[in-house]
Amino acid sequence: MLDTPFLLSGQTVTAVNLGIEEVEVIGNGQGTSGVKINLSPHLNAVSGGVYAFTLDFNAQESILLTNGQYIMKPVIVASATNIAGSLSGAVLNQSGGDVSNALVEAEQNGAVINTGVTDTSGNFTINSLPAGTYNIVVLNQYTTQAGTSETASGYDNTVGATLNVSGSFTVTAGSTTSVGNITD
Repeated sequence: MLDTPFLLSGQTVTAVNLGIEEVEVIGNGQGTSGVKINLSPHLNAVSGGVYAFTLDFNAQESILLTNGQYIMKPVIVASATNIAGSLSGAVLNQSGGDVSNALVEAEQNGAVINTGVTDTSGNFTINSLPAGTYNIVVLNQYTTQAGTSETASGYDNTVGATLNVSGSFTVTAGSTTSVGNITD
């Protein structure tokens, strides 16, 4: 669900309870497959308006373990392209080595807005963030929605399971803000 104001054609409109009505896998093979998403309630556009939205599929939070079975419950963060940006950076250990599989959270007022996971080189990107100021938290140990315990590789054990990154970072609409290297 999403309760975020969108700036559309110079007017601020609030999309309340924007949820996923239906998810359908389409196509028949590599290069032709995709996911069709129907939103409820439907968005109504004003004649002559131009609208662009970014839908960021969060795979890490979308697979759940229920009654011994894995199910897919897509977590998609939606934002109007003209008011959203991204944060990117790298998580390195105190020796300068890469920290992979760490969960990086972008928070505002203690609430997680979106997340990213570091790749094998320690790089991460957190997309679909409305313009504003964010704090970053790095989780070296965490549990996925599927109930799987995950541990980052390469982090310094003296840091602990959670690292609250000092300072805040400002996201500007339409651009990616680099947070640089985070020492974990």
